[in-house]
Amino acid sequence: MQKGKFIFLLYFLLVLHSGNISAQFAGVSSGVSVIPSTPYEGSNFSATFTLREIQGQSITFAEVTCAILDANNNYLFDLEVKTNVSVSAFGTWTYSVPQIYYLNNPGTYKAVARGRVSSGNWFDFQTTGGGT
Repeated sequence: MQKGKFIFLLYFLLVLHSGNISAQFAGVSSGVSVIPSTPYEGSNFSATFTLREIQGQSITFAEVTCAILDANNNYLFDLEVKTNVSVSAFGTWTYSVPQIYYLNNPGTYKAVARGRVSSGNWFDFQTTGGGT
């Protein structure tokens, strides 16, 4: 059985909240961590990351998830999608799911923190200043 490799990509997020002309920012301050860090084909894995609001104004995301992509950035699937995620001003929120997901094929994969605001498209979060 070959090891599946994960590369962690995190991107910058700028969210304009409907009806509010000020920009609101949130990013990954810790993670994205896959557990175990090198899952084997067919073995269970999970992911965790922490979002931090960095502009001093609370924000609510309609949905937040961890998306799994292949080595060519093709979307494969989402881990559990969390809904109505609120992050208070300068606060944090942690995404964590149980180890119930598995990969069918060996290879290189990417785990990406993603979110969506109400009536918006999915986007990838980037790290904040303290992100890893």
